[in-house]
Amino acid sequence: MSTYSDWLHLEPSAQEIQHNKLRIAVESIYTANKGIYGYRRIAKTMRDLFKLVISARFVWQLMNETVLKYRMHK
Repeated sequence: MSTYSDWLHLEPSAQEIQHNKLRIAVESIYTANKGIYGYRRIAKTMRDLFKLVISARFVWQLMNETVLKYRMHK
């Protein structure tokens, strides 16, 4: 088989599936809080709600991948 045909039928890895689930969770927390929460507060919320061991840096990376930016709230 050719490399292109292998690539077409490539299944996502377990890590990619977990990564996508976390990205969806970040987006849902972000939209539930009307875009006010930043990456630190989202990471803390995920740790409290889902009992995950997740770093703020990783949440920051997920937010950058989905182009989510927090808004300053006065």
